[in-house]
Amino acid sequence: MSLADAAPRPSLAARIVRTIGIAWIFLAAGPPIGTVFFLMMTAVIGMGRGIDVAGLSWIALFSLIYGLPFGYMIGFLPALGAGLIVGGKQAWFGPASIWFAMIVGIAVGVCFLAAAGQSLWTNGEAGNDSVQFNALLVVTTAFSTLCCWAMIRRWHLPPQNARARDSLPS
Repeated sequence: MSLADAAPRPSLAARIVRTIGIAWIFLAAGPPIGTVFFLMMTAVIGMGRGIDVAGLSWIALFSLIYGLPFGYMIGFLPALGAGLIVGGKQAWFGPASIWFAMIVGIAVGVCFLAAAGQSLWTNGEAGNDSVQFNALLVVTTAFSTLCCWAMIRRWHLPPQNARARDSLPS
């Protein structure tokens, strides 16, 4: 009998609670991170070569004060989706890698754009600015997802079928 056999496996309730807990972290931290990142990158793009550090600090302050409510309104569903996907991976299938989190962030951003009726490429009617900010939105969801993943990357449970896999003869 190995130590793995003696250790109790997490129950279904523990896995569900872990998934919901991770989703709550994504809901609490994702929209503010995304808001500040999106507004700061928009400001950097708008400033071009003449980046003003003092101006950026004011933009960061105002984005926290005034942008945060809008960040939660816009970022609630993407944060919930990413949190449930990463949380489910952490709770049922073991640790999520940084690559998994990045792919989830990009996929959530693309799905959010599709749900909003936007695309990543121009169709001739929209200008380059639209495409530029659509791509920035995808980068923002990926960045927010990676930041939230960094907070919870150690909060994983053993895979659900680990006992069956561990008991197979080699």
